[in-house]
Amino acid sequence: MTITTTTRPPAGSAGCLPTNQKTSGTLYLLFAFTMLMLGGVLALIIRAELFQPGLQFVNPELFNSFTTMHGLIMVFAPSWPAFVGFCGTG
Repeated sequence: MTITTTTRPPAGSAGCLPTNQKTSGTLYLLFAFTMLMLGGVLALIIRAELFQPGLQFVNPELFNSFTTMHGLIMVFAPSWPAFVGFCGTG
């Protein structure tokens, strides 16, 4: 008598989480690239604000928030997930 079993991914959100190292490494690289693009968009908004004196592209509080977010995103978000992603895809 032969017993055959089929494996299915778990139901819910746990079914979409990868267990393969290449897949998870690729997802880390995709996240790093997305954060790099977001930081670039914030840099463009900052440069648009500083393009001409007196030109108000965004209000000063939002400009300060964008500058802080740009700094944190560009220092941490693209670099560490990219390091992990390159280690996972090797």
